[in-house]
Amino acid sequence: MTVEFLEFIGFITQLHPTFLGMSLLAWGNSMGDLFNNRALAKSGHGLMAMTGCFAGAVFNLLVGFGSSIVRQVWNS
Repeated sequence: MTVEFLEFIGFITQLHPTFLGMSLLAWGNSMGDLFNNRALAKSGHGLMAMTGCFAGAVFNLLVGFGSSIVRQVWNS
């Protein structure tokens, strides 16, 4: 459903899908982390909330780059 909504927004605004993916989809994807980390911090688990802020982004970068490098090496 999210992809169809982004396509609809792109059709209406005439924005490129790459821009929509890097802005709206990324923002929507991080909202769950924001609410969860705030709830953790309010309940006294500030260190866990801070770790969640950085660990999620680092994990996504490492897995994303790692899988693309493995795929590139595997195909060549």
